[in-house]
Amino acid sequence: MPRPSAAWRRSRLHVHLGWQLQGGQFRRAAVYHDESIRGHSQESRRQREDTSRTHPEFFSIPTVLPQTPGGRKEYNHFAPDFVYQYVKTPGLTIADLKEAAAAVHAEIVQFGAEGTPQPA
Repeated sequence: MPRPSAAWRRSRLHVHLGWQLQGGQFRRAAVYHDESIRGHSQESRRQREDTSRTHPEFFSIPTVLPQTPGGRKEYNHFAPDFVYQYVKTPGLTIADLKEAAAAVHAEIVQFGAEGTPQPA
């Protein structure tokens, strides 16, 4: 489960956004709560990916971290609702982690102040 920084609702999108440190991976994650896209089917997975593609800002990686995406897929999943992207973070220091976490939190707080970002 990601370290939730904020949750909000707008235009029928109910989502928790945050980050997760899993082993040597720093993950930007979204947990979608809308029943229309939750589930274990390929169709619900595709819908979560489509929603994620409309909001790439949900998955931006803080500049203090490496910027090369990890994994072989555009999005990684844990059904029924968790979607993430990650970077590998070998040699991550506590100071780097604090800076990255603060950057993610500030970004999400800004999203809340402005409302859910609209796709470009």
